[in-house]
Amino acid sequence: MVELNIVNSDFQHSLKHEIEFAKKKLGKPGYKLVGAMEAVLHAVFLDTQARTHVITGSLKASGTSESDYDGDGWKGNITYGGVSTGPNNPVDYAIYEMARGGEHDFFGNIPEFYPAFEAAITKHMLAEDV
Repeated sequence: MVELNIVNSDFQHSLKHEIEFAKKKLGKPGYKLVGAMEAVLHAVFLDTQARTHVITGSLKASGTSESDYDGDGWKGNITYGGVSTGPNNPVDYAIYEMARGGEHDFFGNIPEFYPAFEAAITKHMLAEDV
C-alpha cells in the first residue's frame, strides 16, 4: 500500500487512481519504490518551505514532513500548524494563511509534483525488483 496524506484534497484525489493501481500491481511496496516516494515527498516539503510566507518564522517552523514504512505499506505526510519553535507557538493559523491564496498558499505548487509521484509509481511497477 502506498498512501499520501498531504492536506490538499485535490492532490490525494489526483493520485488516487495511480495509487490504487500500484496497490493491485505491487502489493507491498519494495524499498526502491519507498525510496523514490521519499525523495519526491522531500522535494514537495522543500517546495512548501520555500513558499511559506514568513513574518515571524513560526508557520515555517511548524512545517513537518514524515513518513512510515512498516513492510506492508508506505505513508507520507506534510503538515503545517501546531508546535513551532517560533514566537507564535502553537501555530493555529496555518489553514487561514493557506486559504488566503496566492503567495500565501504554501501548498499551491503541489500539482507540479504529480508527474514525479506518478513516474515513481509507474517506474517501480514496471521494474522486476520493486
